[in-house]
Amino acid sequence: MVKHRDYKGEYIETCKGSVPLRKALDIVRYFPDEDILLGLYAYAADHQDTFILKQTRLAQKRACRTYDLGPVASPGNLPRRILDIESVNEQEDDLLSTDKAVAYWELLCKEQFVDENHQLLPGTSRKQAVCIAEAFAEKMNLKAKWKTFERLWGIRNLAQEKWDIQQTGILPPRHKIIESIFED
Repeated sequence: MVKHRDYKGEYIETCKGSVPLRKALDIVRYFPDEDILLGLYAYAADHQDTFILKQTRLAQKRACRTYDLGPVASPGNLPRRILDIESVNEQEDDLLSTDKAVAYWELLCKEQFVDENHQLLPGTSRKQAVCIAEAFAEKMNLKAKWKTFERLWGIRNLAQEKWDIQQTGILPPRHKIIESIFED
């Protein structure tokens, strides 16, 4: 088996013609062209070259051509950690629809922070969203407070916004209204 070579002056055959082997390796590293991958596989088989074979397999994996979920993606063939995450998300979604949570949502809607579908209104800032998420999570005992609300509202990096508030010490406008909503 050949392990390492220079590959200078060697070519692979593709349906578009001959391609220098070194250039083909560079191409599939960044853009896994199927025709070039087939040519590399053929070269590796003809020359018993394990290095080319490994590089071609890596390129193919990068292109997600070898991962097959099977005919149906069902709970039976998903990794266990995915199922755990989904069950936590369902539990937290249930917590956001309890009577206590609905009362909070109604007050937030009345104060023009969210709409009737619990989505942030355009006038609600990210820092206000952080205050709402944090207070909600505290009152409802949510484990993954940032992820729950990031998923609900379709925004990211709420934890970073909280860190910014802590660093600057500047609370968002109307924060007292948010605090009063979540006072029992």
